[in-house]
Amino acid sequence: AGLEYPGASDPSCLVSTGTMEQQQPLTGGEGAPPPASFATMKGKITWAAFVAGGIVVVGGLLSILSLLTSFDLLHMIQVIYLTLFGALIAAFDAPFHQTQALLQVIRVKMALYVRFCTRVFGRGAAILFLGCTLVAVLWGYNISPFLSIILGLPVVIIGVGLIVVSVTKSVKLNKLKPQLVDSGTLSADQFIQKCESLSLDRDEAQLLCTAVSGDGLGKGVTSQDLEAWRNNPMMMLI
Repeated sequence: AGLEYPGASDPSCLVSTGTMEQQQPLTGGEGAPPPASFATMKGKITWAAFVAGGIVVVGGLLSILSLLTSFDLLHMIQVIYLTLFGALIAAFDAPFHQTQALLQVIRVKMALYVRFCTRVFGRGAAILFLGCTLVAVLWGYNISPFLSIILGLPVVIIGVGLIVVSVTKSVKLNKLKPQLVDSGTLSADQFIQKCESLSLDRDEAQLLCTAVSGDGLGKGVTSQDLEAWRNNPMMMLI
């Protein structure tokens, strides 16, 4: 059985995830959504995480090439992990993900198995960890102390920045919990419109929808999602 949101009626856009069906545009072409705009807060977050993931991939590949000469198995495993996780972050936040079938599948799988990374706070924490690891690898393995700063420092800064944005926005958004938890099942657009009626801007409403939604991708919000939010005494981090 799939999750049904009001307005999610186009059967050509459904992806099976094993436990649910989610509305997903799988191919590009005419009418495909444009890439994320850097002019919006959500667009800035998307581009920042995408760039950070890309930098980690570049640093990881350079480290793999450097370690091929010595082939220290333990170090090689760490660097491969670093590269793959950076690639996942970059894939999840690729600004053009709405037009690429493979990226859509990756996003759905990450929402199922790595839900933590679908939120701004989770991606910020993951990027901060990857940035610190990249510095440690490039410097500690004596690959290139210079590159450890050039590549690692921007990733660390982006990770810290995303965490700060998440916490500051979460404080504001959680104050609206009493006014939203009785809304019932809503599509993403309906939930965002309700948030906008409570003086949130669209970017904040989209981030809140993603955090509250059970699919982890902000396709809609069910009454069960809102009930879980109501019963959670801790501040929900977007």
